[in-house]
Amino acid sequence: MSSKLYALDFDDDEIPQNIVKKTRVPVKVFKPIEKISDITVEVPGRIDLSNVCAITSKTEGYITTYVGRGDSVKKGKVIADIQNEILKTKALFLKNKISLIKGELLNFNKKLKNYQELFQLGLVSKNDLVNLKNTILNKKLELENLQHQLRILQFQENYSKIISPCNGYVLEIVPNKGYVKIGTQIAKVYNPQKAYLSLYLPIEYLSEIKTNKKLKIKILKKWYIGKIKEVIPITNGNLVEVKVSDINSLFLPLNYKFTAKISIKKLKGLVIPKEAIVIKDNKPILFIVKNNKAIMKQINVLKDLGNEVLVTGDLSPKDLVVISNSYRLQNGTEVTIR
Repeated sequence: MSSKLYALDFDDDEIPQNIVKKTRVPVKVFKPIEKISDITVEVPGRIDLSNVCAITSKTEGYITTYVGRGDSVKKGKVIADIQNEILKTKALFLKNKISLIKGELLNFNKKLKNYQELFQLGLVSKNDLVNLKNTILNKKLELENLQHQLRILQFQENYSKIISPCNGYVLEIVPNKGYVKIGTQIAKVYNPQKAYLSLYLPIEYLSEIKTNKKLKIKILKKWYIGKIKEVIPITNGNLVEVKVSDINSLFLPLNYKFTAKISIKKLKGLVIPKEAIVIKDNKPILFIVKNNKAIMKQINVLKDLGNEVLVTGDLSPKDLVVISNSYRLQNGTEVTIR
């Protein structure tokens, strides 16, 4: 079987009409199976020790500290505040730029519709149409890049207040009114000994990672449940460091490095064989059998499961999905189930 996700594409014009309309096409069918599947990602990790609670900056700017060395702090107490007017100005600039590009895209898309009609009438050239499509594509890429920059700035703004994540005594703290960068250790607080993990995730998963959220982690062939204690952006490599605590029955040496598999989120859909899917007009479709006729259904592919795929769409577990000879079918083709 081909390693590609879908069966071969087809073109309606290549199918003899006398075969499609007059001959019953023999097909095999399959009933979809409901399934909930995890989206997982493999990430590097390390075992840390949290008898000393390190408080790290998630933004940059000038810091005002509210506690000193030797002070007692409680979990949740604000111990410092970071201000950066340049970040605020840059965020405002990005918001205005994003709004401007969205307006340009709206106008370009209207222009594209007009160009397509003029092209059909022979009033604009194919090159003009292609150039406009390329302009729209470049604008979309520029918009995505600006939105990515804004998300990072907004993430930093949300963490301008430095909060102690644990109870204990302040052992170290940066000088008051100094300048700190992302990843700078603001303070160390002594607290009861607990083991925790440091995991390093690609930044695109940031929206799925929330402080205090439970996280399912697989280490050395065994699954564990932990609690996200802290999320720290890393300036190089487009990664975020995720500190996970409250992991029971995990006994590994300090600083032990490993590759973990983590469950990002769950997907709910229907499982069907890959051979059921064909591509029509650059979109995945399949056929179901109803009253001995093939009915075309558009679907969304959620996950590749090897020889099967997880999909959603106008489909139910009771439907009879065609898994053979799909490339010979059109909407309404008469079929025989074999």
